[in-house]
Order: sequence, then C-alpha cells, then structure tokens
Amino acid sequence: MEFKRTVIDVAENNDREKNENVVDVEGGNDEGENIENVTFVESGEIKIGMQVSFEKEAYNMYNEYALKKGFSIRKAARQTVNGVVRQREFVCSKQGFKEFEDPSDVKKYNHLETGIGCCARIRFDMKNDIWTMSHFNDIHTREFASPEERCNLRSGRKVHSRHGNILSNMVGAGIKATKSYSFLAKEVGGANNLGFLRRDCHNFLRIVRKEIIEAGDGQSIINHLKKKANKCLYGNMNVMEFEATWSAMIEKHKQQNNDWLNRLYHVREKWCPSFNVDFFSAKMKYTQ
Repeated sequence: MEFKRTVIDVAENNDREKNENVVDVEGGNDEGENIENVTFVESGEIKIGMQVSFEKEAYNMYNEYALKKGFSIRKAARQTVNGVVRQREFVCSKQGFKEFEDPSDVKKYNHLETGIGCCARIRFDMKNDIWTMSHFNDIHTREFASPEERCNLRSGRKVHSRHGNILSNMVGAGIKATKSYSFLAKEVGGANNLGFLRRDCHNFLRIVRKEIIEAGDGQSIINHLKKKANKCLYGNMNVMEFEATWSAMIEKHKQQNNDWLNRLYHVREKWCPSFNVDFFSAKMKYTQ
C-alpha cells in the first residue's frame, strides 16, 4: 500500500554530508536515547526531515511503518499555540507505565497492563501548514508481532466502508451481528483477511446505532428500546439472568416508581419464560 502523502525531503543534502545520527531539528534531544536516522525509500523506512501536509498523513505514515514491522502505535503528547496544534508525537502502544492506583479501590473490570516503558516514538512539528519530522526513535523494548499476529494489532484494525455497509445491511435485515461477522469472514477467506476482530464489529454497529439515534430518527429509538425490552421479556435466560437484566433496566432508565412495571414484575412467573422452563405448554405462547 502506498502512502498517500507528499514527501518533501528538505534535509537531503545535509544528511548526505553528515554520516551521523541526527535527532532533533528543533528543541534538542532527550537524554539517554540512541536515535537512528534512516532513509525512507520504497521499502517503507523513515528519514528525519520528511514532510507531509496533514497530521493524519503523519499518523498513517508511522502506522504503516509500525504494522509492517510488527507493533501498534497510539497518539501521545501534543503542543498547541493559541489553540493550534504545533507539535504531535506518536508512540509505541507499549510506551509508558501504568499510574499508581490505590489497591483498596474495587474495580468492576481489570484491564491488561500494556505499558512496559518502550521508548519508540516519532515527532512532527508543524510550521507554515507543513508537518516536518523532527524526531525519530526506533529502539524498542518489546517483542514484535509475528506476521500471523499482525492482523490483531490495534492501530491496524479498521472496519472499512465496504465491510461496514454489509454488516449494517445484514443486521438491519434481522441477522445477528455475530453471524454477520462470521459470514463476512468466510466470504474473504478467513477472519485474518478482514482486518478487524469480532469486538470491532460490535463496536462499529454500536456507533452506527448511536449515530442514527442522535440524528433524531424516532422510529429507530423505538426499535432500539423494543429490542432491549424483548431481550428482558422474552429472551432465553435463566431466573438469575432475568432478575439481573430487569434490575439493570429499571435502574438505568430510573423507573423504580413506575406502577405498571412494578405490577408486571410482581406477576413475572405468569409471563416470563424463565420461570416456566419445566412446564409443558404444547407450543402455546404465554400471551395466549
């Protein structure tokens, strides 16, 4: 994949004359860092002094380089002047360490700690609407992903528009998101060829639903609420799951004082299938 950018090598002549590592165009170097000055050629390498037109181009360039090498990146520090971004850094996803937290704090979820202090980074300075690479550190303290694992790197996972349209249409037709993802993976020869994971599929569809609701589509809001209510009323779950789902629904929508819902809950054994799994009904619905 070719980078969509305009490369203006303003430091070409100087770099040819100097056979040494050049680190910072502006602002000096961080102590203790061994910076390598490499040349960007067709192989996908990088050279200090390269220029691009937009911040997104700078991110895409480093991300493309990172994915080929086997690591993921993320956006880091930036400097602004009068509200305008003048400098931006992109770092390895394993940069930094987790901040100290009080061990007495009870968390609902425990997330995997990824920061191991990797120093790899790249920095761009913006001047006269041109982003110039002023700093590049390619020294890693992490293991790179194998070619088979690179499809799982976070900065490389993206639901492309053509795949997103198929997923949206299938889910809109009543097909579950999981089955839609499996179908799409089979069509392209495996999940590794999709470029995103199953959870990315669910996140994408959640964002699409949110955008539709925010756009003011009243019917979409009604359908969304019906779907959540039907899951609680008619979903295939046991008694404990029903009680937890019902309580979460009441608490989220602040319906503790809703008389109709309270009456409905008191007679839940008569209509909820979770309480009637051991009764023979000859395929008669509980609403009949």
